[in-house]
Amino acid sequence: VNQEWKVYLDTVTQKDYDIARAGWIGDYVDPNTFLDMWVTDGGNNRTGWSSEEYDRIVLRETPKIPDQTERFESFYRAETILMEAMPILPIYTYSTKRLVSSNVKGMTPNILDIYNYKYISLEH
Repeated sequence: VNQEWKVYLDTVTQKDYDIARAGWIGDYVDPNTFLDMWVTDGGNNRTGWSSEEYDRIVLRETPKIPDQTERFESFYRAETILMEAMPILPIYTYSTKRLVSSNVKGMTPNILDIYNYKYISLEH
């Protein structure tokens, strides 16, 4: 069912759906930008799914790990719990292709794929 945005938000908040489409773009380069979305009572978790073990790993264990390799291993355990429970079904990843002339300056790639054209220029 195609719905206006406010109606859609109300529908998913009330969990009045069988399947709902959603999208997310990580706003920083870290697995946490996606994994903390699914903690119990998280602002973006409109699935009703909850896991004490997942919450423990994402909220209490992983933030205390200073070593990146160990941290990513901890996130991997959380991701495994999430994918085995499958409250979400990732079906695609956004991608962007750009062919930009070397004369274009100031167009630095970034994770959100947003550009401030004030700082972009064309040089010979």
